[in-house]
Amino acid sequence: MVNVWVTVPAGMASGAQDQVRVTVRALSDPRAPRASAEAELTTTANRVYGVALGPPTMAQEAQAGEVVTYTLRVTNTSNVLDTIVFSRESPGWPTSFSFTDLAVARGGRRNIQVYVTVPVTAAGGQSDQALIRATGSGGMAEVSLITRSAWRRIFLPLVLRDAS
Repeated sequence: MVNVWVTVPAGMASGAQDQVRVTVRALSDPRAPRASAEAELTTTANRVYGVALGPPTMAQEAQAGEVVTYTLRVTNTSNVLDTIVFSRESPGWPTSFSFTDLAVARGGRRNIQVYVTVPVTAAGGQSDQALIRATGSGGMAEVSLITRSAWRRIFLPLVLRDAS
């Protein structure tokens, strides 16, 4: 029995193939030509799935009633085209996406915008933590977006009166 090891290079597309012909000859065979055997081996790259999303944490501040925009980068670490689906996994302030799903080529990167609306009833200093998930065919990645309601400052005019 003869073992043959094949290493598929990183980044190969799913279904990519390579062939090799292996010949074994008996060195101790006194005949000419020596006894031999051949086999043709085909290696096929398997499907590999994965997704990355970043940056891992972002924070912004806005006034009550305003919308904050976060730009995230999704990377398809698969060796096949994959459709990545985006969702908010934690309850909280109203959140929407520029895309709810996005086709990304193998090894490709795309940007997505996430919009978080600070409620008009939010008090200054109140915050929301949105757990955003990107899910592909064989994996998922998450990031945390922290949005804070800014303090409102009110300045009143100073009025001077004569004390007499």
